[in-house]
Amino acid sequence: MVEWKWVKWVLLSAILLVLLQCGTVVNGQAASSGIYKEDVMNDSHFKPVEKSDSSLIDGPDIKLQSYPSLDRITANYVDNGRITTKTTRVWVHMLGWAILPFGSTNKITDAQVVLMTGDGKRQPIVDIATNKFFPKSTDNEKSKDSMLFQRSPDFRLQVDFSKLSKLFPLRIGYQLKTTQDPNHWSTYYLGTFTTDGVLKVPTIDDGLGPTSTVITGTGLPGCTITSDVNNETTTVKDDGTYALDLKTPLADHLLANPEITISENNQFGDFSEASQKQLKMSKAENNPAFHIEDNLSYPEGATDAEVMDDLRKRLEIQVDDEQLKVQYGSSKQNLAAFINSQAWGTTIAIPIYAKSPGYIQSNDIIVKITKKMENVIFTNQKSNLYFPNQPLPLNNTSIWSNDVWKLSVVDSRVIDQKWWTLTAIATESTKNNDKRDLSPFLWYVDGQQQQFPLNQLVTILDSRKTTPVSDVDGSKVYEQVFKARDSGIIIKTDSRMSPGAYEATITWTLQMEAQD
Repeated sequence: MVEWKWVKWVLLSAILLVLLQCGTVVNGQAASSGIYKEDVMNDSHFKPVEKSDSSLIDGPDIKLQSYPSLDRITANYVDNGRITTKTTRVWVHMLGWAILPFGSTNKITDAQVVLMTGDGKRQPIVDIATNKFFPKSTDNEKSKDSMLFQRSPDFRLQVDFSKLSKLFPLRIGYQLKTTQDPNHWSTYYLGTFTTDGVLKVPTIDDGLGPTSTVITGTGLPGCTITSDVNNETTTVKDDGTYALDLKTPLADHLLANPEITISENNQFGDFSEASQKQLKMSKAENNPAFHIEDNLSYPEGATDAEVMDDLRKRLEIQVDDEQLKVQYGSSKQNLAAFINSQAWGTTIAIPIYAKSPGYIQSNDIIVKITKKMENVIFTNQKSNLYFPNQPLPLNNTSIWSNDVWKLSVVDSRVIDQKWWTLTAIATESTKNNDKRDLSPFLWYVDGQQQQFPLNQLVTILDSRKTTPVSDVDGSKVYEQVFKARDSGIIIKTDSRMSPGAYEATITWTLQMEAQD
């Protein structure tokens, strides 16, 4: 018969074995939960400080006589000895003391281990995580002349490395406050986490415009893609392509930023960036109201590029030396055919934009074209102007015509894209060779009684300086009335004249001028 004590021993051993196996399972689960510590100090991406006495990077120099040192650094969610974007805890074990100069009246009032970013020069020091261990509520002393950093358990730092690439250089160190400067930390570092930062630069596909909501391109499989537009992210697929859905058009971002930047990051914080700028149509975007009123017509077979070149010259559109492309409603006919088919009196709208490989398409500019035969008309009531006979002598005499007449300009354009001038000049007549030339003696007298010789070009009306006499149904009417002793054309005689018949031809020109 088996003794009962041996049965109990076997049962107890079996129970212990089961418990040990359960413990193994529990430990396995703990490792996967991120509690497990793995060394990150001996990897090549961690650089310890070379000299302890040169480790001060920020704050007052309190002239330490002795410096603590690093013994080990461990972390959770480590990959091949490197911290990752998933790391949430870092443990630091230190050795030695921080000792103030012997005989100094200065005392240490605060001490903490710190994980920080920045170099204290071009980049300010920013604390990422701290573990303040002195003073604590249980400490009786308020200050010390030395501080022991060798403690158990290790100093634990709770971290957020989700944006690890933006934290480098990432430094481990400690901070002290003293009675001489109680408001500022003296910051020392013991080592620096670095990044390779050598990821292949990602690409951005062409075709982006203000209405685009998705950025596509190529990158390294498994890397995370972000942008400076918003916080949306995506992952590069196994085939090396990505599609970043911004869920909003680029237009709002481009109002304040002339370009977009995408960033590619891996779990170690290595990263790379790529950017695309938006093309600008400088003059067009500063003054987007473009309206052409003319009888536009293009030869059959004219290309879109030829039509756009003509429109650019007419509207003086500047596109920063990039080729201008055109977009309009119908894809079944070219732009020349589209404009040529326009009915009289109608207005069409053509959206145009700048586009070039490697750039974001510019904002659309709407060009309106109104087809009119005559939108600025000049009328002259007089074809012949007669002056009365004059008796001798003729020296220094001003001869006025007795006729009352007027010139008119009717401007029916919807938008004043250009200003105009009406000019006159008198030349020798070719109709009657038996008559003497009157042009050297003809003068123009304006409404202010100013006189101008007509054998030179004289401006009679200028749309920038003349007020229209009426505005009916959008048509502005400008007039110049000529009447004796008020304004008009006169003959000023001098000693060069002799008795006889004189004649001259006056040429009137309505000139359309480019806008200033």
